[in-house]
Amino acid sequence: LTAGSLVAFVATLYATWWHFADLHSAELERRYWAEHDWQNPSVAGAAAVVCAVQLVATVAVRVPIRGWWMLCELLWGCNVAIVMALAGCWTHNRRMIGASMCVVALPHLTWWIDVFFWYYNNTFPMGSAAYMSWPDTPRSEIYTTLHHAWFTPLMLAVLYGNGGAPWYCIVDAVRTTAVIGALAYFITPVYYRKPDGELYYANVNMAFHFWKDVKGGPLDILHIADAQHPLIYHLWLNFAGVVVNSPAQLAWIAMTYVCQPSTPLLKRHSY
Repeated sequence: LTAGSLVAFVATLYATWWHFADLHSAELERRYWAEHDWQNPSVAGAAAVVCAVQLVATVAVRVPIRGWWMLCELLWGCNVAIVMALAGCWTHNRRMIGASMCVVALPHLTWWIDVFFWYYNNTFPMGSAAYMSWPDTPRSEIYTTLHHAWFTPLMLAVLYGNGGAPWYCIVDAVRTTAVIGALAYFITPVYYRKPDGELYYANVNMAFHFWKDVKGGPLDILHIADAQHPLIYHLWLNFAGVVVNSPAQLAWIAMTYVCQPSTPLLKRHSY
């Protein structure tokens, strides 16, 4: 069997599971919103605008620096999560908002850990924010990555009074990261040349191997499949992603319920 046929087979199984999982979770959401109204719609609208501005700024700032190849980096989980959040805020869809938080749960958490240690002892133990210390990273690009700081608090504000994120957001996040990881492997390069001729390391969504700065101690185990067949590597990538991401995802979902008003704002429909 060729790698393509194996990927097609796995994709078929995956799509079948996706369809039936969606039927169940969509029914749960339908029952919930049949009895409740969305609270604070102006906050959700403002958040959608912020997400749109972030995407436009990312392209406007990075294309002149990196060239049009930079557009392939819109497949990064962080950028996809912003698109999901934008759609979720605009349509008042707490499932999509929660899924967007779960997609970036661990990257954002490890980014905050890195920033904390960078401030105190100039190290990046998790590797998520190490790019900020690279000499070839322009300050303008660093500004466009600050969504790591504001994204989760903003989504918590949007969900305030709206019952929190449903648990099946984790399933949506797992499916999303698997799909964008496979897409990144097929349509993005490991490296590309910037307009000035410099070779730029992309490796979008770690589609080819785990990010080079994710290393040291127990993190080294993540690299055991880096040199294996792409299908084996992606199976490992997704398995490791579920194991590593789940605690952070559960924590963020729990936070959406903790950060609810003591007196519920949710109002039942009046007929």
